[in-house]
Amino acid sequence: MAIYHGHVELALPLIHHRKITINQQDAGGYTALSLAALGGLTEIVNEIIDFDEILIDTTEHSAKQTALMLAAERNHHEIVELLLRRGAKPNLKNSNGKTAILRAVEEGSLEVVSKMVEPRWEVNIFCLDEDNRTLLHGAVEQDNVKILRLLHEKGLQVNARDTSGMTPLHVACKFGKLEAGRYLL
Repeated sequence: MAIYHGHVELALPLIHHRKITINQQDAGGYTALSLAALGGLTEIVNEIIDFDEILIDTTEHSAKQTALMLAAERNHHEIVELLLRRGAKPNLKNSNGKTAILRAVEEGSLEVVSKMVEPRWEVNIFCLDEDNRTLLHGAVEQDNVKILRLLHEKGLQVNARDTSGMTPLHVACKFGKLEAGRYLL
């Protein structure tokens, strides 16, 4: 509860209490780590990931989101780096077939995407969601040219087609994403 409400000063002593099970999930399936990652509580995440018994890739029940996915979609780039350093698996997929980097792209989290494309993290930038959409498709939907440019420079193909046959340029035209469309031309 203290983590959920962002009370760092209350949460820190609690997570070190011997009777606390650090991987215990609440009714929604969230662990202390996933709540801290979701809330952008870097100090708490830093403390929790030092526990030997921490299960860093635990997913919450329904959406199967890991702490890394939750931090990535909220643009908590410092937490993303902490989790990756501690061994979080960046290529796991949630219940919708999306990885942490896909979620970051969809939310327009440039700092996270920039961090995750660094070769040392071994993130699969060629990942596809359940509709065979690439990261470029997601960047176009956000009309985010900075992310689009970054991903294109990393080698993503602008002519990749999703299950409905749409390329990123088709997506730009269909949804009126002018900046992304201009970049792709």
